[in-house]
Amino acid sequence: MPLPQFVTRRGEQLYYRRAFPQELWPVTGKAAFAVSLRTSDPQEAQRSRPDAERRYFEKVDKARAELARRASLSPLTKPAAEAIAVRWFLEALETAEDFTPLAPGPERLAKAVEDSEWALGEARRALAEGELSDRARLARCLREQAGFGPEAIAETALVRLLGRAAVAAEEVHSRRLRGDYGARPKDPLFASALETGTRTLPEPAAQSAPTPTIRQLEETFRKLRFPALSAATQQGYEPVFRLLRETLGSDTKLASLTHDEGERLFEAAQAMPPNAEKLAAIKGLTVPEQIAEAKRLGLPTLAAKTINDRYMANLTAMFRFAEGRGWMDRNPVAGLRAKERVAAVEAREPFGAARLAKLLASDPWRPRDATGGGKPIRYWGPLLALFHGLRLGEVAGLEVRDAGEERGQPMLLIRSGKRQLKTEAARRDIPLHPKLVRLGFLDFVEQRRASAEADAMLFEGEKAFARDQWGRKLGEWFSKHVKALDLEGRKLTFHALRHDFRDALREAEVEAALADYLMGHAQVGVGAIYGAGRPSLARLQGAIRAVRYEKLKLPA
Repeated sequence: MPLPQFVTRRGEQLYYRRAFPQELWPVTGKAAFAVSLRTSDPQEAQRSRPDAERRYFEKVDKARAELARRASLSPLTKPAAEAIAVRWFLEALETAEDFTPLAPGPERLAKAVEDSEWALGEARRALAEGELSDRARLARCLREQAGFGPEAIAETALVRLLGRAAVAAEEVHSRRLRGDYGARPKDPLFASALETGTRTLPEPAAQSAPTPTIRQLEETFRKLRFPALSAATQQGYEPVFRLLRETLGSDTKLASLTHDEGERLFEAAQAMPPNAEKLAAIKGLTVPEQIAEAKRLGLPTLAAKTINDRYMANLTAMFRFAEGRGWMDRNPVAGLRAKERVAAVEAREPFGAARLAKLLASDPWRPRDATGGGKPIRYWGPLLALFHGLRLGEVAGLEVRDAGEERGQPMLLIRSGKRQLKTEAARRDIPLHPKLVRLGFLDFVEQRRASAEADAMLFEGEKAFARDQWGRKLGEWFSKHVKALDLEGRKLTFHALRHDFRDALREAEVEAALADYLMGHAQVGVGAIYGAGRPSLARLQGAIRAVRYEKLKLPA
């Protein structure tokens, strides 16, 4: 069978690969959109292609919306750049204060002062040497958050202002750690701001927007988007069009839609029966009538996967299409996802101290066999999950180069490599736990590094199975091993070790935002003082070292 349009082969895997229109390159870049179809079979790729195509057009619509938004923004001015830098400076100081522990003790205080002095030196050096690439990214982000468009001279000024602000913030923070709360930075702009507390930004000019209706959205979407969609994908939009116009009304203006209207659509989708299309075709029932009929007859409702993958995903694609044309400024169904109902009896639980003790008192941990009977992943894999919270696929997908170092600290660098990360938040840097260092993990890494290329798998022989699944064999072995030990509990799979790791972080009172970062969860609350988009190495080290299993005995 020939490959479907826009489907290409890379090695054993098939990918949907499609170039973005050239006018969108300022947002998307020149690289083509590419996503693995997680199969090598052309027929299976044909079935997976509509979902990939939808994701492509979501990115196209999002890029068009971003271009339209940028075109509507007032250009950044130098006074606005100063106001943005001042506001960042003041918020950075507030954040640093929030992260300073109460009564830290002499040793922790001395360490905090040492870290602050190092950060101050780095900020001064970066400013003096013009190494402000991180500040350039921050400047662009802050400018966009403030509602201003790009202006080369003013944005260059903002980058340097943020470099100055970082120095000023570290000067004040360092002295506050010593108890000097009257400290003022040497830079007069930020010294003045600290006196007045000024952080007001000039308001960007207001922009007017057209107000098309739901009917116009459907008509335009059919005209411009449908020619590039397969017949099956087009058919999948029909019940979604019906839901939209029969729930909210065809003449409703798109600009008036809020999250409340999104909730109405979401609730209607959740109440619809699986045979809704037949009810509409045979009995001529509208969506509200279908829902009423389903309730009267006690019919089951749509599965969460159908709600998410068809209704919410297609509604999102349509609303992003409208955003790209300036017809609306929000996606009213953003963040609305149906959840599968899981009974409490089926919920996963951690191993806990007693079961962990029994597990790690068995082979290959006792007697200790770091080779795992010729499969080192069996020895190290569960320990990486227990002491670092790694997912099954993250363990199996580690490459030799993912065992790195930062300022002398051994690190695990969770990157995409040959595998696809579960979410963008899963990309993270984790200091290696001292326990694994004592057990000889670094020796194992060096042995692999001496015999393999940097992009080779850390655990030799690991590979992806169907749909880019990594670690299937490790997961199967672990489940059989747990069963052979007669360990009883709800869903005691490999993933349960992550629950033990999360419990250990909670027991050590590691703040939620830092715990989420280590777990690879979304919505990481890292303070603006760090600027680099991740917690400091010192805070990561402190959190990992706090992970302890007091009753657990492993040979050192």
